[in-house]
Amino acid sequence: MTVYWANLQAAEACVSWQRTLLILDACHLKSQYGGQVKDGADNVGVTDDAAAQTQAILTSLLLYLLYAQLLQATTVDPDGKLLVLGRIIAEKEDNSAYCRLLQTIMQFKPLANLWRRAGAAMTIISDRGKAVIAAVGRILPVSTHL
Repeated sequence: MTVYWANLQAAEACVSWQRTLLILDACHLKSQYGGQVKDGADNVGVTDDAAAQTQAILTSLLLYLLYAQLLQATTVDPDGKLLVLGRIIAEKEDNSAYCRLLQTIMQFKPLANLWRRAGAAMTIISDRGKAVIAAVGRILPVSTHL
């Protein structure tokens, strides 16, 4: 089972700020201690937006029930804070999960166009695992991967 979503408001903000930075990372929660998902701010899904609050609650429940892995794509806003563009909860951190995450974010056409126009100026930061490298090479082949 895979659950994924994109934050369209964050994608719109990324386009308006002309951000060409993408940070990809995974969080492994396969231990007896579990974990929790935090947004860029230090609040755990607390927001005025009812849909976002529901999303955060469902995310936490799924993480604890599935003991799966959370893959997340973020960027940085002008104030230097992390802005979550998309998340995916997958059974394992693999090429298909990262491809699904990138494809979900790239469905927002203005963001996809910005990143494709950026080409080599598009910077991706990750742990450079084999799955990430393969997915980035497939979805954003001309980007700079650090």
